[in-house]
Amino acid sequence: MSEPSLREFRAEVLRESGAEAAIVEELLAYNENRFDAARARSLQLPLDDEPHLAAWGEYAAEARELGVIPALTRRFVQLLFPVCEGISQTEGYRAASRRGERPAEGERPAFVRPESVSLELHETVAGRIPILIAPERADFVTLVRVFSGRNEPIAVPESMGACIVTGLNNWDRVDRYRKDFEAETGKAGDEDAWLVEFKKLVPSKELYQDRFIILSTGPYSAVPGSEIARAEAEWLRDSLAIRRAHESTHYFTCRVFGSMRNNLLDEIIADFAGLHDTFGAYDGGLALRFFGLEEFPRYRPGGRLQSYLGDPPLSPDAVMVLRSLVHRAVRNIEAFASIHEALRARDAVARMVVALTGMTLEELASNEMAGRISDRLEPGDETLALSVAGSHDGIQQLLSEAQAFAGRHASLAPVQADLGVVLDEVVSNIVKYGYGAGPARPVGVDLALEDGVLRVEIVDEAAAFDPLARPAPDTDQALEERPIGGLGIHIVKQLMDDVRYRREGGKNVLTLTKRL
Repeated sequence: MSEPSLREFRAEVLRESGAEAAIVEELLAYNENRFDAARARSLQLPLDDEPHLAAWGEYAAEARELGVIPALTRRFVQLLFPVCEGISQTEGYRAASRRGERPAEGERPAFVRPESVSLELHETVAGRIPILIAPERADFVTLVRVFSGRNEPIAVPESMGACIVTGLNNWDRVDRYRKDFEAETGKAGDEDAWLVEFKKLVPSKELYQDRFIILSTGPYSAVPGSEIARAEAEWLRDSLAIRRAHESTHYFTCRVFGSMRNNLLDEIIADFAGLHDTFGAYDGGLALRFFGLEEFPRYRPGGRLQSYLGDPPLSPDAVMVLRSLVHRAVRNIEAFASIHEALRARDAVARMVVALTGMTLEELASNEMAGRISDRLEPGDETLALSVAGSHDGIQQLLSEAQAFAGRHASLAPVQADLGVVLDEVVSNIVKYGYGAGPARPVGVDLALEDGVLRVEIVDEAAAFDPLARPAPDTDQALEERPIGGLGIHIVKQLMDDVRYRREGGKNVLTLTKRL
């Protein structure tokens, strides 16, 4: 979609959400997508480790012997200075952080339980990520101030449970680079030669700047386990898992798309990955609780939404519309994820993240969300696996997804309408006659396109029923004289080239094929 038409689409969604003209402009600016989507075109997952992981592998080995804080103190000059007001402006600190000059022995950061701090190299589709985990809240705050606050006593809100450190000069890696340079050139101790080489090094920040994550272990989004019927110990374990995956997602988008912001779109994406990674599914109710919108339209003060309202913050009227957008976006993502069995694959969450980064909050909150995200999620996929509820809403979801799938493949254009008719007819019959008035059991639908043939497989849990066993209707009879039933499967057989039935694993399986 071209930029002007996308902007108008977003504006229309905002107007439908009750935004007046001035508020529309305010939210168009706030919700502007700053991810560089062009980078996704040649993305191959998983990514290789970033250059600094070689050094961090050694740090992790040393930490197992010495402890994390002692091991990192040997490498990072920041851990040789205390946390105190104004220290970043002292000559000693400047010399250490800007030139790598280690100070003489002196006061260092105060840790409560340094032995409890752990270091892991977390495996992700973005390569391994160094993660420091501090069970003691005070130690988490100290690490954030040391590595992100330049040893200044910056404010660390109680609601803050994680920090991504980026662009940190690692003078240990610079020293390694110099030793390699001197060994290769035979110019050990030649300051002039090193100065020339150092100037060449400076533009290549990946060779001396590190990126890593610091995590605390408190309840995620400050939501106690008692509020969500979870045992506290269990919830703390899950909170750490959610937080790890959430921050790893920010790390991923920063590395791949060059963007990591305090913005609600970024947070919705990262929460999706955190919840899906931890529980194997996306719980929209939990996601809304994290934002303080579990009783929408009422907002619970203290929810995370208030932390992402921009600088300067959005106007009160804009915030009201924004809450509605977030609520609808979360519920849309939940509905979409619940029927996409492909999201159970290992790299599927990463592909969903990539797809979400190409969207705006207005698109996610719109009625067209499913088709738009499908276009980004599976632009080249030749298969689509769905599991929908055996209900009217489930049928509508199925038809929307199938049409989006057909729309992605030019070869399906001539049969796109027929495909909709076939799916509607077969699944409606399953829901009406197979499931009846009972609970909405699932219906599985797989679409596959291979070698010019469309294959459709429909699986239901109703009692055994072979629709092909019924005699073909006599279409020459007057309509009022024909027996009830049978016409639907007749239409299906006319539209498809082959229709076969089997009973397998206590389920009905109908397989249809169409040569294109």
